[in-house]
Amino acid sequence: MNLNGRVQSKRFHQSGDLDESAPGFGLWNLNTRHTFDKWDHFILEPGLGVNNIFNYRDDRPYGVNYASLTPGRTVYVSLLLKFKK
Repeated sequence: MNLNGRVQSKRFHQSGDLDESAPGFGLWNLNTRHTFDKWDHFILEPGLGVNNIFNYRDDRPYGVNYASLTPGRTVYVSLLLKFKK
């Protein structure tokens, strides 16, 4: 199991006299992968994960300095098939 995160402080951006800074944020991801080596000709590695666990989205109006472009929480499933000689 793997837990990783990215934390970023406020990003300063000034355009003329306007303060168009992007707020700080944190993105946390959790994933796991397991190996099954029970067969003679291949190995299976299924995986499961969640990106952006806390569903952070910067949904301010179009044209502003966004903190993050993430669309929100994403759940995924994967399967890796390795063939043996």
